Amino acid sequence: MLLQGAQKEGSLMLYSTMNAGDAQAVIDGFNKTYPSVKAEVFRASDGDLANKALTEVRAKKTLFDVIDVSPESILNYESAGAVAPYDSPSVQELPQNMRDPQGYWAFMYLNGVLPAWNTQRVKPDEAPKSYADFLSPRWKDKLSIDSEDYAWAEFLRATMGDQQGTDFLKKLALQNPRILNSRTNQLNLLTAGEFDMSVALFDYSVIAAKKKGAPIDYVYLRPTMIAGEPLLADKTAPHPNAALLFIDWLFSKDGMQILADSTGRMVPRTDVKLKYPEIAEQTKGDVWVQGPDSGKNLAAKQKEFSSLFKA
Repeated sequence: MLLQGAQKEGSLMLYSTMNAGDAQAVIDGFNKTYPSVKAEVFRASDGDLANKALTEVRAKKTLFDVIDVSPESILNYESAGAVAPYDSPSVQELPQNMRDPQGYWAFMYLNGVLPAWNTQRVKPDEAPKSYADFLSPRWKDKLSIDSEDYAWAEFLRATMGDQQGTDFLKKLALQNPRILNSRTNQLNLLTAGEFDMSVALFDYSVIAAKKKGAPIDYVYLRPTMIAGEPLLADKTAPHPNAALLFIDWLFSKDGMQILADSTGRMVPRTDVKLKYPEIAEQTKGDVWVQGPDSGKNLAAKQKEFSSLFKA
């Protein structure tokens, strides 16, 4: 019945923050499996995509059926009445901490957050063994941090304790790190030797760069922050059957395999072969999974972080 409904609708629109190649690989995989449902993707940065999607929702003129968002954005979509629960057999096969118990979202993929350093500038015995090592005089003026990494700041407060985490962040700011926009930009500059270490990069990109010969190395410090990418279904989707069909396909073994192959990221299914097997290390220890609660009081968190790091 679902397939028949999707075939009758004939199309699907995914709004995504994935890069062009990764997003297209997913769309091509779906179209190959269900050629009678023409899937397309619109790409933008998380902030721009949220502005576009929420504007459509409030105007009651939504053009998208499914959308991937950052965890802190979930509450914005829920408060706008833009999220519909999905009852997908594939989603039910995911670990419980990888999906919403009410069925409103599930993580498409997982980003482990870790420090990485330039091996031409950092000796093996200087590599950090704990977050506290970031505060060593060795790293004064030698670090970088993302200008919008308030979720990582929340992780530190949650795992260290609010006061200790706040004190840590203040001391880290005194290390005078380079405040840069985007983790990709940081990784490129780190590889070029512009600074010695980045405190919080996504593991898949670091591992991929290292495998290509970049002079970088990394470590999963514990606890490890995991930032997943939730997939939401629009409550007023123009193609609701196609949306549910896409969700069920994406979270199936075949869909997750395509996502793992194209992005190199960790995915929530345990029966998928990973492009970089070592990335599974992210979940083999104490972890903190970023959830929708990170979207609470977001403006205040952003302001505090920007003030602290003068972003």
